[in-house]
Amino acid sequence: MRRVFKLALGISLLLLTCSFVHAQQSDDKNITKVVEDFWTTLGNYDFAGLKQVFDWPVSIVESSNTNTKNPWVLTSAKDLDNEFAKQPRSGHSEFYGTKLSDFKVQMQTPNLALVTYIATLPSSTAAPKESTFNAIAVLRKTGDGWKIIFMSVPN
Repeated sequence: MRRVFKLALGISLLLLTCSFVHAQQSDDKNITKVVEDFWTTLGNYDFAGLKQVFDWPVSIVESSNTNTKNPWVLTSAKDLDNEFAKQPRSGHSEFYGTKLSDFKVQMQTPNLALVTYIATLPSSTAAPKESTFNAIAVLRKTGDGWKIIFMSVPN
């Protein structure tokens, strides 16, 4: 009887662990998809799409090897509209075609994720040796899924 109990307990723990790992992998994919969507919408001047990946307030920090600018803190979708009112409404931005790689998702809590990755800008926007940068995103899980609350972009 003890042997059956130990076996059942072992199998239960194994299944629970597999379930947790599967849930973590699913969250990782959803999280990285939101980061990819950010860069796609930014490259396409798709401000409606940006509103879909942000949770408010959101901070955006421009950084480079030499300096970091103070973050933009957008408290609502209206702030985003005001910030980008001067931008073209069609065509592509300098971030169009940015390639993302080496994602590392670290769960800080079940509802907060830190993502580090490498972004490679199209060659038309930077000298070849400066075309890649290490980027950071922080995402919060909401009722609508994962949303960005902090993002670093190149200066």
